[in-house]
Amino acid sequence: MPTFDQTYEAALNAVKKAKKPSVAVQKAKFEKLRAQYLKQENDFTTLEREVAIRRGRVEYASESERKKLDSLRDRKWKTGSKFYPILEEVSPRRWESGVPAWWIHRELSWEDAIRPLNERLSVTPPLAYGATEAMR
Repeated sequence: MPTFDQTYEAALNAVKKAKKPSVAVQKAKFEKLRAQYLKQENDFTTLEREVAIRRGRVEYASESERKKLDSLRDRKWKTGSKFYPILEEVSPRRWESGVPAWWIHRELSWEDAIRPLNERLSVTPPLAYGATEAMR
């Protein structure tokens, strides 16, 4: 039976051997996600505006319109959640807190995402609700 140290070493070696995607591949994924998110957000906003014009308020949408809006919103949120695994791999910063999610999905540049901690971001991101200090 292997000892704890042997099992631990085997696990470490497996992690080291696992190939991480290159930065160029991650950037391509990031840009593709951004384009997909912005299209989905545009589709959602367009439908929401049309419903508001037709009904007076979005709250008065019919059941089928509500289902369509919910479906578009869910797809947009699902796409937005795919940013974070990429950012965890390439960024030295923790983007999942301190900055509003909408800002990450719409505005965060790739250059700022991968910028080292000893360098300032090119922009000052808005504070997330409850955050007390801006991300640098």
